[in-house]
Amino acid sequence: MLKENKLAFFLSKKLPRLLKVSYRAQKKMIEKKPEKFKKLTKKGNKHLHPWDRQFLQTDEQLELMMLHLHEATRQSVDECINEPNLLTRPWSFDMKDIKIPVDIWHGKEDKMAPYEEMEKIAPTISNGQTHYIDDAGHFLTDVDHIWRNILLSLKTRAENQHQAHA
Repeated sequence: MLKENKLAFFLSKKLPRLLKVSYRAQKKMIEKKPEKFKKLTKKGNKHLHPWDRQFLQTDEQLELMMLHLHEATRQSVDECINEPNLLTRPWSFDMKDIKIPVDIWHGKEDKMAPYEEMEKIAPTISNGQTHYIDDAGHFLTDVDHIWRNILLSLKTRAENQHQAHA
């Protein structure tokens, strides 16, 4: 996992107030100085794989990202601190107990949610189907043909389930 992600997980547990200050500053910049946020984001993110970094280079993509970040923090940045903390806790169920069909789409170059971890977990899901994308990173839904394939696979699975129950 990226050291930046590891740091966020660490701070969420050990220094949540410091992480909150960071998220508040980001939120303020998005609201008050969006052009500065876009400029810094275009130059920054060197920690990301080049495949992912390419999706943070146009104004249209950055404005969409700012919209998502603004909405995620509209009421508070508190959940930005809670989420990494929750992700590191044991889940209250075992993956092998999942009975519904699960499609797993994952880029092999994803360093934010490492592919290697998904490769370990996926076989434990009894009704899971994996779709690993070579040379792809975290932002799979930003690539039209990948997003289309994800949606078509869900549609096909739903149609097959409907036919099986009809």
